[in-house]
Amino acid sequence: MVTESNDDPDFVDSENDIDEDDDLSYEQNVTDDIQIEVEGRVFERAKDTKYEIDDLEYPTCEELRSDYESDEEVGYRFPEFNAETDMQNPNFAVGQKFRSIEEFRQAVRNYGAVNRYNVKFNVNDENRVQGVCKLGCQWKIWASKVKNTSTVHIKSYTPEHTCNRDQTNRHCTYLYLANMYIETFRVDPK
Repeated sequence: MVTESNDDPDFVDSENDIDEDDDLSYEQNVTDDIQIEVEGRVFERAKDTKYEIDDLEYPTCEELRSDYESDEEVGYRFPEFNAETDMQNPNFAVGQKFRSIEEFRQAVRNYGAVNRYNVKFNVNDENRVQGVCKLGCQWKIWASKVKNTSTVHIKSYTPEHTCNRDQTNRHCTYLYLANMYIETFRVDPK
């Protein structure tokens, strides 16, 4: 049976006793006149308040609070693909997020159509996609789903093409052209 230290008559709490060695240790290890700066505000400890810490000016909770609500939010902020604005001329970056695999595939197809490259998908399943250009070309893009979500991240991307642009493009289809110009046709039906 374990007893509490307060109940034991033989217990002596010598760990918390203050003696002269503690003062000597304090003198050797503590630096007076310390200045701490938090968000441009300087907090200072005066020399004559050697053992009194109650007079110190402390930063408020708001000054110490992080912009993040939890530890999980701290980390990288990846660029997010906006289909409404970015689909006309897609630009890719490692870590870029897409809402779905299909949105990523469509962005790669649009990239091929706009830039006149016949990009094809070597790996193309429900969880991952690898886009490549012609045989011998360095351009590659690899993306996969984030676990347990529909979000897709670009894992690797080599943006340089070492091939020539194509005169004919399999991505420039009637559906692509219709989606590109449908708003223009609606506004001006003539």
